[in-house]
Amino acid sequence: MSTAFLIDLSLVLTIELQRQAIENVIVSKSAFVWFHVTVSTLVLVLYIVLAITGSKMSKIAQGPVLEASRFYKIHKIVSVLFIILRLTNFFTSLSMPINIQLSI
Repeated sequence: MSTAFLIDLSLVLTIELQRQAIENVIVSKSAFVWFHVTVSTLVLVLYIVLAITGSKMSKIAQGPVLEASRFYKIHKIVSVLFIILRLTNFFTSLSMPINIQLSI
């Protein structure tokens, strides 16, 4: 999970350094571009949420079942949301306008 996060984050940084993506998005009036950027940002945030809930689950695995169960439910819901948003990110990146090709 950490490796996937670092790869995605490095892709974002590469796109910014090579294409000045932030400046292009700021001047863009395309709702599609803003949708893609929002989804991309949420994906990065959810990586962090999944890492936190996953590490908490592993630490309390030997503890009370009720507490571990709570983190498991949160982790599962966030995981499904993450997969949906990550796939949305991928498919919207394929449809980006050529002059604003953003991808995570």
